[in-house]
Amino acid sequence: MKRKGLLKLLCATMLLAVTIVYLPSCSNDEEGSEYWTVTLEDHYAPYQYDLEDMNMLPKSVFGMRDNGESLLFSENEIKGFSYEEGYVYVLRIKATPTLQQVGTCNPPPYTFELVEVISKKQPKIGPAI
Repeated sequence: MKRKGLLKLLCATMLLAVTIVYLPSCSNDEEGSEYWTVTLEDHYAPYQYDLEDMNMLPKSVFGMRDNGESLLFSENEIKGFSYEEGYVYVLRIKATPTLQQVGTCNPPPYTFELVEVISKKQPKIGPAI
């Protein structure tokens, strides 16, 4: 009987030790965050309207992920980044999936945070043909 009790205590102690060792090593990236490289165009997208109530949506900028996926970012959607029209940006951003909020119909799928501005260039304008 004492042997079973000691074995249970030993197993519980080992489980606690493993938990203590591994928990501090968890990083924010384990919450599903991804790091993307995104290129933003040099001008705002044409104004768009919310089709349900015909309100004008905030200014947006077209973007393209390094995997070819097209994106549309609102003016202040990337935390820590201020867009300046007239420049093409290449950014490294952290994309974190959002949690489904109770009572929210369509939450944005990600929140974005600037990691690095890789480049900021004015596009070259070629000669008219």
